[in-house]
Amino acid sequence: MNFVKTFCLSLTFLMFGVAAQAATMPIYSATGVGFFDDPIAEFLDEDSDMIDVSASGDLDSGLGDLLVSNLDDGTVLLESGSVLDLVLNETAGTVQVVFGDLGGADAALFDGLAFALFTFEPDPLDPDVFAVSVDITVAPVPLPASAVLLLVGLGGFAGLRRLQRH
Repeated sequence: MNFVKTFCLSLTFLMFGVAAQAATMPIYSATGVGFFDDPIAEFLDEDSDMIDVSASGDLDSGLGDLLVSNLDDGTVLLESGSVLDLVLNETAGTVQVVFGDLGGADAALFDGLAFALFTFEPDPLDPDVFAVSVDITVAPVPLPASAVLLLVGLGGFAGLRRLQRH
């Protein structure tokens, strides 16, 4: 009976097209300060690592730029002047920006798109200044449908094996 339940559950996942996705991992992370003068926003990296991240943009028009560089030798690791999508969530204190037309030494890692998630908290003394952290990640990679089919097949073999024992 457990085999039938497992098989039906597997078929349900296939029928509804549930696409599993791998977890995203930040390629670059930074903390710093953000300035906001509606609709212009700017982020300046203030942490003490050797990677510098800066970004600025116009929240109304969606225009903006991103620059990630190595402070050791001045190498531009990632740059973009093209914002493809921008989602501001004031309640959660986040801005998600998708940058395209990437350049720089690490641009190939991103396969054309860089996802930047800015998390901000207002400074209680100055409403135009924010403590900001940013994570720049690659696009999540979907789990191929063949992996789900492989799991269904393995489940079927396990069920047949169990039936043969009884």
